[in-house]
Amino acid sequence: MRQLSMARLLSPPKLIAQFECGLIDRAQLHAAMAQHAQVLIEEMLHEREFPEESRWEQWRNRLAANRLSVQHGEIRIRELLHALSDLDDFAPADLLWNVAHRHVPLHCFFRTKRAPIFRIKSMTSAAAQAQLVVEYSEGKSTTVVRETFQLARDRRWQWQVISREAYMPMG
Repeated sequence: MRQLSMARLLSPPKLIAQFECGLIDRAQLHAAMAQHAQVLIEEMLHEREFPEESRWEQWRNRLAANRLSVQHGEIRIRELLHALSDLDDFAPADLLWNVAHRHVPLHCFFRTKRAPIFRIKSMTSAAAQAQLVVEYSEGKSTTVVRETFQLARDRRWQWQVISREAYMPMG
């Protein structure tokens, strides 16, 4: 589905920022956005072709999102995931780029079994500090990377990643 090996797709907000800064032209912006659209179309086709597998995946994703929401609150989870989506070298940023939009259900950002995987293994949070342990894969790869992120609020009360540590790939 996603071909992110060498030339990972930038998230739409980053593409638009590059366009506004003059780093890419309109044709390059449209081509990159067409790649994002193609990924979405491929996922819709996959869900139509394998409806039972898709229902199970959606059920697992809803369960994961609901558990985290009960423990930490949906707003906090969205804020933390949005901070991760701003990282340039974080592979799931193209999945999380619109997590701050409350009209998109939270479970849509989790991928528990189907590639590309993105799941939160553990999370601790307080008013101004948080720690996330996430697992993710790139593209159709079965290699899962686990990373621990330490986040803290800055002077504007926005979450910022202050440290991250990657573990050995699994799978």
